[in-house]
Amino acid sequence: MSTVKAGSKPPDYESLHKIRNMKIMHIVGNRPQFIKLAMLCREMKRLDMPHIILHTGQHFDRNMSDIFFEQLQIPKPNYDLGINHLSHNAMIGSMLTKIDQIMALESPEMVVVYGDTNSTLAGALAAKKRNIHLAHIEAGVRTGDDEMPEEANRYLSDRMADLNFCCTDLTIQNLLKEGYSSALIGRKIFNSGDLMLDATQNYKDLAIQKSTILNDLGISEGFILATIHRAENTSNTEALFQIVTALNKIHEQSPVLFPMHPKTKKLITQHKIPMKFQVMEALGYLDMLSLTQRARMVITDSGGLCREAYFLQKPTLVIMRSPFWPEVFLNGPCLQTAAIESEILQKSQDLQHLQRIFKSDIFGDGHAAQKISVAIQNFQKAG
Repeated sequence: MSTVKAGSKPPDYESLHKIRNMKIMHIVGNRPQFIKLAMLCREMKRLDMPHIILHTGQHFDRNMSDIFFEQLQIPKPNYDLGINHLSHNAMIGSMLTKIDQIMALESPEMVVVYGDTNSTLAGALAAKKRNIHLAHIEAGVRTGDDEMPEEANRYLSDRMADLNFCCTDLTIQNLLKEGYSSALIGRKIFNSGDLMLDATQNYKDLAIQKSTILNDLGISEGFILATIHRAENTSNTEALFQIVTALNKIHEQSPVLFPMHPKTKKLITQHKIPMKFQVMEALGYLDMLSLTQRARMVITDSGGLCREAYFLQKPTLVIMRSPFWPEVFLNGPCLQTAAIESEILQKSQDLQHLQRIFKSDIFGDGHAAQKISVAIQNFQKAG
């Protein structure tokens, strides 16, 4: 099916509509969601579960979107709204309106949303207002920082969902602390494990085989992989300056590779912050997975990359005030730091001497897609 591209003129969804009464609608908008979608789509196809894909357009350029669909063999989205570069409220409002139009045409029985983005909240709200059953992937994740927009997105999506799929025991406990009944576990709350673990296990060998990124860059193993994109580190000029300055000094001892999010690139350029480490455009999934496997250490503020590094047993420094996924800090060589140059430098040194054994089963057994799909099937059969 061809993708519907939203332009300046509202698209005629009725004339472009091809398939009615699909049972499941996936709503995605950013690169971590595409990775999770790939695993769930594959399993739903195997189980002959009809589904369609709605891409909000939150991540839109080739290296942030298209390459993921190509490399992970995800079906082309049935709808692409092209919504990006707006404020949080404007983005959610625009997404909500257009998603609602498409839901009116498709009449899905179940909507699946992923993680904590504006796309997630808009999809959850649209489903709730139409009394369409809702499944939330990565439920129960909490930082305790109500200033983070992601925190509100997750909390509200959890509350609206009929099915909450949690990645770990801790995320289930978070829901129980908020008043969910333990009687819902196994019925409407599930410890499915993490779709990101499914993807890492499925694609790690292919990434090594296919990726030529190290040869292209002329880099050998032993480097440090770094990414920064979160608002608390990029919208605060001083925080961004402190992080880049620390990476410059780390680079003097060990090569730092920095695939740069478009937003981060724009802000570093705007503020003329000097970078001495090796910078490149945002990378596709296989290149990033290859670099993560070959890195000596990872420095990031990404909830996705810090988990992938954990799955691949790489020491990781997370630059966040209130980081996601405390599981990685409790069960592996992973440390948290504020966006302060001296602290980043000290923690990066401490990390090299941290003797903490990875616990491999914290995020499940690599069969999250199967567990989620079966739970959705059973919910639909129960009516």
